[in-house]
Amino acid sequence: MAVHRQPLIDEPVEAWRAGPVIRSLYNAIKQYGSSAITERLPVRWFSWGRALKIDATAAAILASVWATYRRYGGVELAAITRAEGSPWWTTWKELNGKAMDAERWVIDNALIQAFYAQKIKAHNAGEGEHAALTQ
Repeated sequence: MAVHRQPLIDEPVEAWRAGPVIRSLYNAIKQYGSSAITERLPVRWFSWGRALKIDATAAAILASVWATYRRYGGVELAAITRAEGSPWWTTWKELNGKAMDAERWVIDNALIQAFYAQKIKAHNAGEGEHAALTQ
């Protein structure tokens, strides 16, 4: 989304108490709990409803993100996605007292796009191994 201003998925990212969640992905992997996911997930579990077609730029970005973050466990990834200033953090903070009234809220795509576009810019400026997603 940060490069093409279009999401790769056609469902919202939700701000749950524990962090950002894509509901169809959550439903596909919740059986693992806090254990490692040990098999590939069939595409049919996701809500795309069509074959995913991405251009070479998007494929390169996904490959770079995977190469950087595949070594992290769930606890570390959760900390990264919930870091101060992240789209989840901003959404959850704005909920303030209302957070107790609901289990989940949608994170605005414009907020996600702006945050990660800035992080990609920082990364391209050479500000660290994973500055694009965490700082």
